[in-house]
Amino acid sequence: MSFHGIIWSDNATFSCLGNPNTGYWESAEKYDLSGIHIKSNKPIAVFSGNYRTSIPSGKASRDHIVEQLVPTSSWGQHYVMLLIDEREREWENYYSITALYHNSVVQFRNGTNTSLNAG
Repeated sequence: MSFHGIIWSDNATFSCLGNPNTGYWESAEKYDLSGIHIKSNKPIAVFSGNYRTSIPSGKASRDHIVEQLVPTSSWGQHYVMLLIDEREREWENYYSITALYHNSVVQFRNGTNTSLNAG
């Protein structure tokens, strides 16, 4: 992956130092950073998002998406996925599922199973 003009390989490390009650902001430009590992020797809050997206791709939209990321130690095994808006049938609902471990089996209520690798 190219980030800040540098080619990063798997398991590469990027470090930054911060002071209490200050923020650090990075932009990944056009790259999906799903599956990256963030480590800290002190408690931190990590937010992920964008300022404008089109979901699904190609639809006219100016959606802003942001979410506070939770540590993997709080991940569970059972989730509920809801329709975003039942009235808007022309829009599809998209979900992203990230596995912590290789060969994680995801089972859906309709009987569909799929196996995911970490990240």
